[in-house]
Amino acid sequence: MKTTIAEWALAGLLVLALLFGGGGSPSPAPELVLQIACAIFGVAALWAGCFANGAGRTAWWLAVIVLALPAIQLIPLPPSVWNALPGRDLVAISLENVGASGDWRPLSIAPHKTMASLLALGPPLLVLLLTASSSDSQLRKALGAIIVMALAATILGAVQVASAGQVGHLYEATHRGWVTGFFANRNAAADLFLIAVLALLALAYGQPDTKSPARVPPGAAGVIAVLMGAACIMTGSRVGVVLLAVLAMVWLASVAIRAISVSRKTAGTAAAGAATVVMGLLLAGWYAGGLRQVAARFGATRDMRAEIWPDTVHAIERFWPVGSGLGTFQEAYAPSQRLETLGPAIINRAHNDFLELALEGGLLALILLCAIAALLLRSALLQWRASPLIRSRLLFAGATLAVLAAHSLVDYPLRTMALAVLGAFAAGIVAKLVRPS
Repeated sequence: MKTTIAEWALAGLLVLALLFGGGGSPSPAPELVLQIACAIFGVAALWAGCFANGAGRTAWWLAVIVLALPAIQLIPLPPSVWNALPGRDLVAISLENVGASGDWRPLSIAPHKTMASLLALGPPLLVLLLTASSSDSQLRKALGAIIVMALAATILGAVQVASAGQVGHLYEATHRGWVTGFFANRNAAADLFLIAVLALLALAYGQPDTKSPARVPPGAAGVIAVLMGAACIMTGSRVGVVLLAVLAMVWLASVAIRAISVSRKTAGTAAAGAATVVMGLLLAGWYAGGLRQVAARFGATRDMRAEIWPDTVHAIERFWPVGSGLGTFQEAYAPSQRLETLGPAIINRAHNDFLELALEGGLLALILLCAIAALLLRSALLQWRASPLIRSRLLFAGATLAVLAAHSLVDYPLRTMALAVLGAFAAGIVAKLVRPS
């Protein structure tokens, strides 16, 4: 029993995260289910000895750094200190009106939301530490779980598109008529398909040792990757389509390079076959009307992001350098929103997670982000030099984090719990203890 739990705990957590963590803040109930399940999983993992190998100092430092920001923002401050903080003037007036101006207050302007953000870190951090403690076989099962869930999302997405958005969507507030899979947001769905393609490449083209052969044959990986690529396109996510094109070029290049090592004839056949399959899918999608809809999104002349970003910068200036508190974007953004940008839509995100982090976390958040990047880079370099056998997994992890970082420039992938868990999984791979081969 303990052996089974230890072997499948990480894969099981990823499956649960992808099933229940895709709704975002408008759908908190499934995320609460995930948080409770992760608490149970954490206890079971301790009982089964899943952390016996030890996560290592890098993983623990990452966990401490991530928890530090919301924890600091929830420490009560005396009125004299709190009132001196930038951006608190409107809140101070409200407190004075209700006779609470003399109360001790935490740095966050909405402490309940910052506490919710702190609790939401539980599943990602559990996955981070569990990944950093996992064996090679456990990591391969976890990669396989991501691929299986992405394939299931592809099938569900086909139902969603075929029914014109009437069947298959799991959330009320969602992008109907597009592939969203297990997510409410099509951009998040696109990220899952991209990460699953990277997992395929890691399992199919990695450098396994004799005891752990690759589980996905390269040919099968190519077919599955094309299917998930088509699903990624049908999400309608513009950044997702651009990133998919980059991955497709890398995949075709890797196929050609490997084939060249065998023979030039094989290289030409492989490249031509892959190109034929991709072009066939693109033409079929175009004539079916789906790709025309996607192409039309690239021709859109108006994007709310261009109107949100300047107001977010103004809000950052109001609260700099201490920030407003994690999870408080709406409260911090509203006073800075220009009248000409007001409309029926509620602006709940900055659609640039780096700007949103600067607003909510201030200078400390940016310093901690740089510390996380430095720790991951150092660990990645040490592992790369230590063992060629794990380089495929490091490439998967690095590319996954790069996909999430690139999409964070125009969206908020890590604010979705499922993608935060996948990001933590990638970070855990990078943060594993270095064991020279």
